[in-house]
Amino acid sequence: GMAAAQGVGANQARFSLGFAPHEGSFASRGGLIEQIAYAADQGFTAWEDNEARNRPVADQTRMAKALSDRGMTMGVFVASMPKWAQSRPLLGANDDADREAFLVDIRSSVEVAKRLNATRMTVVTGFLDRKVPVDIQTARVIDVMRAAGDIIAPHGIAMVMEPLNTRTDHPGVYMQSIAQGYAIARGANSPAVKILADLYHEQIQSGNLIPVLDMCWSEVGY
Repeated sequence: GMAAAQGVGANQARFSLGFAPHEGSFASRGGLIEQIAYAADQGFTAWEDNEARNRPVADQTRMAKALSDRGMTMGVFVASMPKWAQSRPLLGANDDADREAFLVDIRSSVEVAKRLNATRMTVVTGFLDRKVPVDIQTARVIDVMRAAGDIIAPHGIAMVMEPLNTRTDHPGVYMQSIAQGYAIARGANSPAVKILADLYHEQIQSGNLIPVLDMCWSEVGY
């Protein structure tokens, strides 16, 4: 707005790291495009949008243009997430349906990523199946991540798997730590399968943040 043009409320300095606000961070500034402009004025060089995949294509395109115009990088959007209401197993169960649905999500998310010029997309691996040994579930998750990696690696995109805490927010989820994400990523052995290191979740669940990052850094993609 006018104030920013006069140098009031605008920050000429730019963050050297890719800190990425999202819609709602600056809600008082107007709609999505206005919030991106405001973020750029404050020196942010990146943006993320969990909801991007569900937005109309026209909105995705507008967002990409707004970011490009301000020299900003697109961060993550959510490529696949379980239906939280049902708390249902996703990728480790005996039934193949969830794994097949996941791969459908990943294929369609490639198109979203290209539209947004995004190179990272978030995946949440869903819930534990109480009737299946955890090691079996891990093997199945590795298998499906390897298949997903084969789909997206040629496009220069990576999925980042988000471990979640079970103590406060998400009881019953499969992936509960960055170390567990590391094991899956090493098993998948793909440049397209990495970890989203959410330190909020990791501190609640495991703590020991610096050594964890030190050990797992090679598989952290976001």
